[in-house]
Amino acid sequence: DIFAHVAGRLARGDEPLSLGYEAKSYARLSLPKPRRMPGGFEAMVMHVDRFGNVITNLRPGDLEAGYGEVFRVRTPTGDVRCAFVKAYGHVPPGSPLLTVGGTGYIELSVNRGSAAESYGLKPGDRIMVLR
Repeated sequence: DIFAHVAGRLARGDEPLSLGYEAKSYARLSLPKPRRMPGGFEAMVMHVDRFGNVITNLRPGDLEAGYGEVFRVRTPTGDVRCAFVKAYGHVPPGSPLLTVGGTGYIELSVNRGSAAESYGLKPGDRIMVLR
C-alpha cells in the first residue's frame, strides 16, 4: 500500500512528478460480464484479497436487491445462503454475506473468516448467485 506514503509526500509539498513518471499510455482491461440466468446470475471470481474476500464481476445494479435480501450462492463446495448487507456487523461472526466492496463490485465474504478458504474459491472460478 503506497497511498499513505504518497499522501504524506504530497502533504509536505513534494511535486507530483517527483513521485514517479507520467504514464504515456494505458491498457484498457475488458472484464467478463456476469451471465443472467433464470433466478439469478453466473458470476466469475475476479480476485481474492488477503482476507479471503471473494471479489466477483457482479455490480450492485445487477442484483437489483435491497439490503437484507437473502441469496443462495452456489460454490464448488455446495450452496450457501447469505444476506446482502451493507456491513459485516450485520451478520454474526463466521456467517457468510454478500456486500459491495471497495472496488464497487459484489463480494462474497465471511464475517471474521475467509470465504475463499471456506468455499474453495480462487480467481477464475464461477459461482451462481440465485434468489
